Amino acid sequence: MASPLRRMLVLGFACSFLASADVIPIALSTTSSFSYGTRPGLTFAGIGSTGAPGFDNVTVGGALALSNLGTFTLQRPAQGADPYNNNFFILNLMFFAPSGVIGQTSFNAELHGVANKNKALVSIHFGPTQSFQFENESATGGFKLTLDDLALEIPDGSNIASQILTGTITEAYDPPVDMSSVPEPVSVVLLGSVMLLVSTRIRRQSRTM
Repeated sequence: MASPLRRMLVLGFACSFLASADVIPIALSTTSSFSYGTRPGLTFAGIGSTGAPGFDNVTVGGALALSNLGTFTLQRPAQGADPYNNNFFILNLMFFAPSGVIGQTSFNAELHGVANKNKALVSIHFGPTQSFQFENESATGGFKLTLDDLALEIPDGSNIASQILTGTITEAYDPPVDMSSVPEPVSVVLLGSVMLLVSTRIRRQSRTM
């Protein structure tokens, strides 16, 4: 049977490992542009700015819901009609965390629909899931990011409709770089606690001998 001392050591190292598994900070801001000729009735307001993130959270079990990446707004034209078929929307992501993101950080979307006095429905279809990798002084890993399609419809009796752009991060991973890499603060605390318990137990045993 394993001794209490050995069990404490195993538990401490196990907790240290779990604390660093697939918990990755995600912080980013968004900007955008429409293709030439897109009607001014459809707009997008990004989050954050080039100096600060607008979304900031951490993955849990390798996944994270991106609850707000900006807001689309569609307005009914004062007269005539605004067609959006064959127009495009480009979303640009700027990652603040994790640092050292490698990959294409833009998503392209196709616009379809029309807005006039009788009908106002525009769909926004984003491209496929994109894979990202990151590499910095303390970590290396990757994740996948998917943006949700949208359908902006102005209800009867209204002249405007807005909808928040959302997405999902999946399959996030962050394996150790090497044995010389700097451990996470949580791991340091857990390991220190275990070592403190071990040293206390050794001192007690030496006093009873």
